[in-house]
Amino acid sequence: MRGGLNLFFSFNNVVKQFLELCQSKNGGFGGGPHQMPHLATTYAAMNAIAILGANGFSRAYEIVNVENMKTFLNTLKDSDQIMSKKAFILGLFIFLSREIM
Repeated sequence: MRGGLNLFFSFNNVVKQFLELCQSKNGGFGGGPHQMPHLATTYAAMNAIAILGANGFSRAYEIVNVENMKTFLNTLKDSDQIMSKKAFILGLFIFLSREIM
């Protein structure tokens, strides 16, 4: 079983490193390393982080830069400071995912 446990943590580290490369310096996550962030890929990344964390890999939570994430979510507002329904709902899920962590 010990070999399986090492493989588990090795895989988690690879996923963590990949997600770190996908996180934009301005907040949010792109679909791949160094790509522009998007709401859908940010939502997927946050769920992947939550899954890793829920399975005992607490270092996964270190990936998210909370202040940059807030900035990214705030950029989704239009000139009247209103988010579209889709952006609001996904943003809310992202926020809740982070709060649960």
